[in-house]
Amino acid sequence: MDKAVKRFSSTASSWVGWGLPLIAVLMLITAGIGAFGTMSLYDSEAQVQHSNEIRSSLGQLLALARDAETGQRGFVITGRDEYLEPYSDAAPQIAREFDRLSSLLKGDVRQEQRLAKLRALMDRKHQELAKVIDMRRTQGFEAAQAIIMTDTGKAFMDQARATVAEMEDHVEKQLAARQANARRIRDLAVLSGLASGVLTLLVYASFGYVARRLLGDLAESARSLFDQKELLEVTLASIGDGVVATDIDGRVTFFNRVAQALSGWRGEEALGRPVGDILRLERTSDDSVAENPAITAMRERRSVDHSSGVVLVGQDGQRTHVDANGAPTFDPEDRLVGSVLVLHDVTERERAERQIRQRTEELARSNRDLEQFAYVASHDLQEPLRAVAGPLQLLQRRYQGQLDARADEFIGHAVDGATRMQTLIDDLLSYSRVGRLEDPKQAVPAEQALEFALKNLAVVIDETGAQIEHEALPVVQAISSQLALLFQNLIGNAIKFRSKERTPVIRVRAEPLGREWRFLVADNGIGISEQYFERIFVIFQRLHTRREYPGTGLGLALCKRIVEHHGGKIWVESTPGEGTTFYFTVPRAAAGERIATRSQ
Repeated sequence: MDKAVKRFSSTASSWVGWGLPLIAVLMLITAGIGAFGTMSLYDSEAQVQHSNEIRSSLGQLLALARDAETGQRGFVITGRDEYLEPYSDAAPQIAREFDRLSSLLKGDVRQEQRLAKLRALMDRKHQELAKVIDMRRTQGFEAAQAIIMTDTGKAFMDQARATVAEMEDHVEKQLAARQANARRIRDLAVLSGLASGVLTLLVYASFGYVARRLLGDLAESARSLFDQKELLEVTLASIGDGVVATDIDGRVTFFNRVAQALSGWRGEEALGRPVGDILRLERTSDDSVAENPAITAMRERRSVDHSSGVVLVGQDGQRTHVDANGAPTFDPEDRLVGSVLVLHDVTERERAERQIRQRTEELARSNRDLEQFAYVASHDLQEPLRAVAGPLQLLQRRYQGQLDARADEFIGHAVDGATRMQTLIDDLLSYSRVGRLEDPKQAVPAEQALEFALKNLAVVIDETGAQIEHEALPVVQAISSQLALLFQNLIGNAIKFRSKERTPVIRVRAEPLGREWRFLVADNGIGISEQYFERIFVIFQRLHTRREYPGTGLGLALCKRIVEHHGGKIWVESTPGEGTTFYFTVPRAAAGERIATRSQ
């Protein structure tokens, strides 16, 4: 725009310097042919006016289409009906312009065909705008944006502009032909009278042509700049964050509605004032004043981010948690001209984070209380249970066979119940100890833990003839006693649920998996149906009666608790009648970690 203005000023000055005196002289010479020239000029001007009306109407059509599209875009971004006013106003005006053009182009077959094509394109563009608006109302911003991103509307507008360009080119050619005809008439008049008249008319025509071209460029640049400025202001005013722009002195030049709501300042009050006075930021840690990022960004000529620990103090003293981001702005010559500040309200996020922390603490406290309760309850049950179980066992040993069969049966049930209660309490104690104060995790040879588990299972292995196979096992980061208990429960489970048709074979191996080791314990037992894969890890859940398979229902729940306490996960794969494979992951031993050699 600046270049167009400079070019116009330079050329206009040159033409005025020598063109006007020459025109004055030539006008005196051409006075004799004034009447004939006036008639010719009048006819030429009428034709020029006709052409200008056509071009003006075509330009108005494109401007109305842009207004309608601007209204649609504003509505899509904001969802507010007031932005549809340009769109609603454009439709009847476009119809009037087409009627006007139909009258102006009547009799010009080629132009009438182009006008019909342009009308069809405008109708399709209007349908596309209406479709996007309807989509925004019914399905929301994302659906409407998806249609816009297809560039269908742009394609219609490109075709419309091309058609208008063809029509304008035709008008220009007609105008040029008419002007040439007028010049020929004037030339004939001058040849018959005064030759200087030709020079007068040529000077007028040239001066008008140059001025028209320069003014056209200037008007186009102004329209483009205005459209861009209007679009930018609409966009910045409609987004959900506060946006503030400053000049190089740090004074506010733009203050959108969200910034006004956050700060309590009206736009007209904020404009022209230092941004540090309008937007006061404080650190949440000590309530000290934090420098405004817009000022810091200009001083350091880089983007500045205050994304946490900052509150905005409003005009009324209200404090709002915000993310404040500032960035310097530069002109095309890379000169600093100001800064822009974006404020994002994070009050809800801060509240949600506090609630999450609160609930996490409450849950952790509840878990600790439950663990403490389970530990104390199971520990305190030991003594009364021994007081019951001891005499029952003595009664059974001393009087078995001396009373009738029914008495022996009752005593047997009582002893069996006391024994199962003792086992359940022991298992509960083991379950509650996982996660309590204990030995720290250290480098543990998994093979050593497996050997300790097999020693504890030696009797049942001998009784069942179970075959235990394992490959070389790695060193892992774990608690030695818990890893041994994990192996003991999984292998004991495999032996318990063995098939009666074949000798139990249990395989243990490990394979690397990123920063962990994945272990598997596979057997050829009775298997598990897929519907119970999750249930078996729940405390006290059993798939069989105690008469079929004894136990408390705590073994696999304890395994899951141990694995999760080590930061891993455990799962199962099984085919009923063929066997079961349990998988679990344990972290690799830390580099340089000393391997534990303490006995189990």
